Parts: sequence; C-alpha cells; structure tokens
Amino acid sequence: MPIPLSVLEAGDDSTSNAIIEAFKENATYVAFSKSETEGILGRDQEDADKLAAGIELAVKKGVLPAEPPVEPIFKIDVFGKSADAVAGEIITKLGDAPSQGCVLVLQGLSGTGKGTTVEKLKAKLPKAVTWSNGNVFRSLTLLAVTRCEADGKEFGEDVLTAEFLQGCIECLTFGKFNDKFDTQIKGFGLDLLVSEVQNTVLKEPRVGAPPPRHGRTHSPATIPRVTPPIAHLPPASQARTSRRWRR
Repeated sequence: MPIPLSVLEAGDDSTSNAIIEAFKENATYVAFSKSETEGILGRDQEDADKLAAGIELAVKKGVLPAEPPVEPIFKIDVFGKSADAVAGEIITKLGDAPSQGCVLVLQGLSGTGKGTTVEKLKAKLPKAVTWSNGNVFRSLTLLAVTRCEADGKEFGEDVLTAEFLQGCIECLTFGKFNDKFDTQIKGFGLDLLVSEVQNTVLKEPRVGAPPPRHGRTHSPATIPRVTPPIAHLPPASQARTSRRWRR
C-alpha cells in the first residue's frame, strides 16, 4: 500500500510506523533493518562500556561518588506504541509534578524515539524546557573540529586533552536567548544557537561522524568543570521532584 506524501512529510513516529508496515514483508528491507539494528546496539554497547570505564576512573580519582543517590526508574515498553501514547503514559506517571516543577530524564537506546517523545511532551507541557545531551556532544564535536581546522591540526584523540576539551566546554552557554532557553555555541569563529542548527550544522558529516573515543581517558578531568544547565534556570523552574524513564 502506498505511503501518503503527508505521512512522509510528517517525519515523525507515524512516518516510521508507516514505512515499517509497508515493507515488513520485504526481505531486503528486513535484512537491512536487522543489520542496522545490530549496528546501533553494538555502538550503544561500545559507548556504554567506555563511559562505564570513564566513570570508574572518575570514582577512583574522587571526582564522582561511588554510590550516588538515584531516583526511581520507571520503564515503558514502547514497542507498537505511538509517541503520543508514550508521552501520555509519562505524563500520567508524573502526576502533579509538572505544576510544582520537576526534572524528567528520558533514557533509551538510539533510534527508540526519545526525541520524538520529547517533542510530544513539549506540546502537552507548554512550560517544559528541554535539552539533549546528544546536541551538547555534537556541539562539542563541532567546536573541536572547528578549532582543529583553525589550528591546522588533524581532529583525533591526540588533541583531545583535558585542557583542549575545557576550552571547548567554555564556548557553550545554557541560558535564555531570544526569550527562550537554549544552548549557545560561541567561540572559534562560531556564534550559533543549538535550536537553530540542531538539524543542519550539527548533522553535517564532519560533526555526525563518530568522534574519537575518549570517555575513559578524559571524563574524570572534565566532569567537575561542566555546570549543569539546571543551575541556570530560575528558582521556580528548578527541580523539586525528579523522575527517570527508560524506553
């Protein structure tokens, strides 16, 4: 059955579901999907292993506590559900927390619809302020690549010292710009807002290509130098309640 143009143009979970339904019996599509899924799971596991090694090193250096307090985690099985349905479940679990002020951390594997779900939550919770750790990492990659280009150096693990990364981190500011909360990228000739470039500049090949893995080596040095964005929110917006969800 042909997929309507309007569904393709939507570019959301309805598009993904329509494509899956249309090609679910196509052997080439099924094989490609399996290959892509295995690749995503492999990369996610690699990232998780390297991050775990970095955290372990940070604990040994006393940068992070060995057993930090962790809020309850609520798991939602998203298989076969629309992003609207998932957002509805999250809001139900939150109860009256949004009206009081709360922080929601949405966790999940790559490609499971976290970004789409966040957009649905923003539509249902108009006062919500959101940011993506992925956009922060891509912003740091953009700054690092741009700095290397200006210095005539090749972007690689050798240049990613703690001092180099700190210089990039200092070029990121979370605050209110154009009457809304955003992340500003300013330095090395760049002057951008993440909300305006998250689907363009931050998706360019030089930024989207996997950066050198340095979580194990440099995490301990950079963790204490990063100011959490929540610290920049007005007191009324800061968290009194926190919830974590796994998708």
